[in-house]
Amino acid sequence: LRTGAEAIARLDDERFAVVRDFETDAGGLRVISDLVTGHRLIDILETRPADDGMVSGIDAAFGFLLQAMPALATLHASSMTHGAIAPGRIIVTPNSQVVLLDGIYGPALERLDLSHRALWMSFGIMAPPAAGAAPFDRYTDVGQAALCGLLLAAGRPLGASANAAALLPFVKEVTELAEIRAGAAFADGVNRFFTATLPAAGRRATTSSEDAAAEIRRLVGYISEDES
Repeated sequence: LRTGAEAIARLDDERFAVVRDFETDAGGLRVISDLVTGHRLIDILETRPADDGMVSGIDAAFGFLLQAMPALATLHASSMTHGAIAPGRIIVTPNSQVVLLDGIYGPALERLDLSHRALWMSFGIMAPPAAGAAPFDRYTDVGQAALCGLLLAAGRPLGASANAAALLPFVKEVTELAEIRAGAAFADGVNRFFTATLPAAGRRATTSSEDAAAEIRRLVGYISEDES
């Protein structure tokens, strides 16, 4: 954990919260990170009114992805992975800056060798439904960021009992929203993006953060980047 904290600090990147110290007490280990002012993405998902039409979920999702995916590309270019991206570990600041928290836990979670079920219920990590240990690599980072974007586009979180199969109706719903927002070509691109990056039965996604960031930038050309 200390090695990961030192590596994140060396990035000197405001898109990642820096770990400042570690303490131990009767409750175990405490990790003390920078305090980032704003709202956690999970709180936004859980409290956003269903009839909030100020900005479409599609615009909000791609506004988020426009920041999150290049941040991951920077991390991966430095031979690091986050490993534990989830709506509860992302802050959106008052000036709409996306900040990724807790970027040091992936290796520790990997060593714990938790079940796919436990990873989702306890940590919000959606591992591919395949036998063997869950991966915590750069492709998992991309999938988790894409999952956050998918939920933001749909405007609600997944339940605690969800699995990878539950993502298919979300992708279909978001594809329909994308067509309403900007037409069939945009919808086709949105469908391909989420299909390629999210975990699915029988395969592991292998889209790099650099390629995902480039595709996000292309898709945003169909909608308003300023609104996003």
